[in-house]
Amino acid sequence: MARVKLLTLLLALLSICSANARADSPPRRETALPEEEVKDFFFGYFIGLLAADANAVLTADDLRSLAPEYDADPNFPFHRIAKVQRKPTMGSDHAEIRIDFTEEMEFDLPFDILGYRPGSISLSQTLRLRETRFPPLQVNRETRNQARLDLLWVLELRQGNVFFDFDGWLDTLAAGLIDDMCVRRLYVFRFDGSWYGVLEGVGHRGRIITGTYDFQQNRIVVPPPKELRHFSDNFAGWSADAEDQSRLPGP
Repeated sequence: MARVKLLTLLLALLSICSANARADSPPRRETALPEEEVKDFFFGYFIGLLAADANAVLTADDLRSLAPEYDADPNFPFHRIAKVQRKPTMGSDHAEIRIDFTEEMEFDLPFDILGYRPGSISLSQTLRLRETRFPPLQVNRETRNQARLDLLWVLELRQGNVFFDFDGWLDTLAAGLIDDMCVRRLYVFRFDGSWYGVLEGVGHRGRIITGTYDFQQNRIVVPPPKELRHFSDNFAGWSADAEDQSRLPGP
């Protein structure tokens, strides 16, 4: 349940990182993928805008106009978002994303355990992400569980921090399944006809922590499909700055 809420929160935050091709145009809800493909509106909007390779600047007023239902959600800090920008890099498969808040933020985890929220989320005042788009490709090439992805975007955090801090007793109770985490990447892709997101971070002990989200079912998948269980391993040693993005380095 913890990973469901954490993944949902970060995906929703990143889903405001794009808008229409003209930065001065009002946000358009119809950009979202149909509900039968992506159940949640904001996630569908996010993926639709990635596919459109949109150039955009969104103010706080734009965000409230786009999704007033999120502005009323006490678990999501829309009122503290100052501006969101997405700028494609001409002639490449990259884009730069910037999210500016009114200040550095720390707020309770958006779920309850035993009557209270067992930890917090910290965000830098400015977050910069490097987005890379891949053509259709094969992953897990060295295993029996090969998977073909129709589309793939990698959003890599390049400036600022997103940190999930769990209370110590929950770390112990979960027996290693939950750990404090610094987020570093989000993967968005289509596999076997469905849209998925994989959130990747690094725990205190240096181990890689991931969670897999099914956008069609609007839920975290535990365990994920066998082809996706070690998805982030494909990116070990990969860099968004590499000139050739057509192939992954491993495993």
